[in-house]
Amino acid sequence: MRSILLSVITATFVLSAVVAQAQDFDKRLTAKFSKKELTEMAKNDAATLAYWNFYLDNGYQIMDIPKGKEDGIQQSITLKSLDAKDINLLALDLPQHDFARQYYLIEGMSGKMLALLPKSEVKTAFDKASK
Repeated sequence: MRSILLSVITATFVLSAVVAQAQDFDKRLTAKFSKKELTEMAKNDAATLAYWNFYLDNGYQIMDIPKGKEDGIQQSITLKSLDAKDINLLALDLPQHDFARQYYLIEGMSGKMLALLPKSEVKTAFDKASK
């Protein structure tokens, strides 16, 4: 009886850990992936999930617009705030270039722009951070 109880407790603990790990993803990812896809990714492709989490936090920079360049930026975006937790690149649905940065004026935030980093730059930073 004691060994059965111990087995049930162990199984419950392991199952809880697996479920918790599967749910451990940034909620901003749901702009691109379903919860089912994220759960599968967490179980079967943790490296890809880690990359997308990294991209959300490191795929952009908020910068001051250089003096004299205000008219050179043609595209604009709307952000809730400049707080990192409020910036969701996936929800903005911006095209990410392979090698060139893309610049966007931030509406309502005079003098600020978002630089969307290219795939190559984000991948290099991710690889460096993963070592």
